[in-house]
Amino acid sequence: MLLSLHIPKTAGTAWRLHIEANAGRAALFDSVEASDSGDPAQSARALMEAGRTVEAREAIEASGARLIHGHRAGDFSTLFPDAPVMAFLREPRQRLAAEFVHVRNRPRAEPLFAAVHKGDLDFAEFAQQRGPIYSGEFAAGGAPRIAFLTEAPADAEQAFADALGWRGAMMRRNVAPPAQQSEAAALIDDHRPLLERVLAADLELYETWRSRWASGEAHRRARDLLPAGPRRARVSPLARARRRAGALKEAAGRLIGADWR
Repeated sequence: MLLSLHIPKTAGTAWRLHIEANAGRAALFDSVEASDSGDPAQSARALMEAGRTVEAREAIEASGARLIHGHRAGDFSTLFPDAPVMAFLREPRQRLAAEFVHVRNRPRAEPLFAAVHKGDLDFAEFAQQRGPIYSGEFAAGGAPRIAFLTEAPADAEQAFADALGWRGAMMRRNVAPPAQQSEAAALIDDHRPLLERVLAADLELYETWRSRWASGEAHRRARDLLPAGPRRARVSPLARARRRAGALKEAAGRLIGADWR
């Protein structure tokens, strides 16, 4: 089993689509999306929350899955303690600024995000309350970890191709409109000392993995850990068509300035 943690604003949607295009039914998805409501991972989570962990693991194993992807995929380490956990890491200041701009433009139920959307929380306050993400959600726990960099998707594509026979390139999805990208960049420039302090742990972890990829250590680690996941499987023509249609819709939105993410 391989657990794929989707950290917000790190190309997690693009990675999900790459999973769908290569793993087929061997991948499960644990997210808040309506399309995942009947996924076995959702049923297993409900069993976990009820304390029925043996049944939860049996449900996952009965599905034949070898990969679980989602914002809380790391929680499944309770069922599969030896399963490697992977994630994409984006430059932390850029990730935080992109998240702030995104949630300000799109309502979310969580109190912190709702306050941003209503205009009750500025970026400095958001940064201090949101704090570091990687050093908590990704680094914690005893299972082996492998991080890829959002800025270098080709490394992930090649690693999965070598280890599991996956094909193709990650599609560009959920890309912020240029105006939002400019706004995020301005927020970083205006709050750089604060971000250096608040995100110190995430910046250190990000730089550690950047060095590991540069040295080749991360490539070797990926080669050792990724075989826990599913080899390339055939996917239905309908799934391939839906994937491409979504990319075309988003590309059209960028062209005419409509935010359809």
